[in-house]
Amino acid sequence: MKQIYPKKMEFLLLICFLICFLLVFTIQLLHLFPAFNSKLNLAIYLEGEPFSNDHLQLAGGISSIPWANLTLKLMNYPQRPDVEIIINGEKIADFSRNEVSFNVKKGDLITLFNPQTELPVLVKVDKKTPNILVPSLETQVKGVGRIYLATISLK
Repeated sequence: MKQIYPKKMEFLLLICFLICFLLVFTIQLLHLFPAFNSKLNLAIYLEGEPFSNDHLQLAGGISSIPWANLTLKLMNYPQRPDVEIIINGEKIADFSRNEVSFNVKKGDLITLFNPQTELPVLVKVDKKTPNILVPSLETQVKGVGRIYLATISLK
């Protein structure tokens, strides 16, 4: 295999950088002209048009992302900021308020962490979007330490 010398490699990298820079600069410059701007940006092109089934095909798979919304309600306290809601090992909220809503997706594991062993919490699934199969509405969990809800399952 032929060896590329450092000076040639620097030159090739510089040429690639300049080509990329000019390409980005040219595209940004085209946005200044309304005729090109409407062609480059689909959102501007469709702005003000009534919604039709043709637009669904233009959107592609955007609307098929498997996300849903879940609301948990703290039943036996007005608030407990020390109780954390953890999804897949990452804290997303706490019970600073009585109800907490958040987005979930298929396969998410919801864990509640109650650090105070003498104060058990009772939490129920108060609201959910219709595409959530598990956990079901009115599901309740009670306890201290780590409390697990069922893994999210969607239709």
